[in-house]
Amino acid sequence: MATFIIYAIRWAVTLTLLYSLYRLLLQRETFHRLNRAVLLAILVMSPLLPFIPLHTDEPTAFDEVLTKIEEPLMSPSSDANNTDATLLVQESEDAASVLWVRYLAYIYIIGVAVALAVYMFRLLALMRVIRRSRRISHPIVPKDVHLMLDMRITQPSSWMHWIFIGPIDLKQNAELVLRHELAHVRMRHSWDVILCDLTCRLLWCLPFAWMLRQDLVDVHEFQADEAVLQGGVTLEDYEHLLVRKAVQTQILPIINTLRRGAVKKRFAMMHSARSSRWSRLKLLYLVPALTACLWVSAKAEVYATYLNGKLVTQEELKDLDRNTIDHIDVIHSQKRCL
Repeated sequence: MATFIIYAIRWAVTLTLLYSLYRLLLQRETFHRLNRAVLLAILVMSPLLPFIPLHTDEPTAFDEVLTKIEEPLMSPSSDANNTDATLLVQESEDAASVLWVRYLAYIYIIGVAVALAVYMFRLLALMRVIRRSRRISHPIVPKDVHLMLDMRITQPSSWMHWIFIGPIDLKQNAELVLRHELAHVRMRHSWDVILCDLTCRLLWCLPFAWMLRQDLVDVHEFQADEAVLQGGVTLEDYEHLLVRKAVQTQILPIINTLRRGAVKKRFAMMHSARSSRWSRLKLLYLVPALTACLWVSAKAEVYATYLNGKLVTQEELKDLDRNTIDHIDVIHSQKRCL
């Protein structure tokens, strides 16, 4: 458990560093494809960067903090039968901090289990919607996309290669709605949402993970809106449709729906001027951001020696008397990575 907790902390800090600069520099740009690629890159790189074997001679400040967190998780529990020892541990400030670290670790693990269970429950609910729906056809929907009609559906939506629509939208807004949902299907937005949802569940206590998810959903909607408008639909008709759908309730938060994302933000993006090509240079922020992330992932190399069967670090050797060291039998040396 301790190894996973430390890894999750490095993952969370890495994601926070990369995403914070994206939100500061690129969020308002109209490069929807580029923004989507950057967000996906953050989702992929943030869990991988902590695995890069970068070592330093001296422990970094962040590494020292992680060591203080790791020690309570790795240390053995006190003997419950030893009443005197238990009382002494409870009275010490160090023991209290050890307990708090362990309690927080248990809360985090329980939260991950609950979040994953809720996500699986929503997937099962989606499967039930697919089973109860009836597949129909439409001229603009290709054969490899399943158009599903359900009388209970009031909010059109899509997931993978399924599009869900209700009878009212099929009669009144079929072309506009289907063009929007087809854009989600063709751009494979559902895979992005799955990756982001897994990240949010494993880092459920990190607000930046949920903020990244919302930004990614907004980018998906910007791309779908742009695809609909480029297909010949007038801006006025499309805005009227979005306003009508904004007051309806979506089926499940794990699927793409017409009303996802803030409507006001989508209107502003549709009316905004295209960003300058020079704005792409903001992407260079990844260079210092990745450097900072590597610093977060760096681990200190400590050279240690076995003296009389006890592992002694180089710092501890400096404190020993030289004459004492000369008379100690050195069994062997090894290199230990903290």
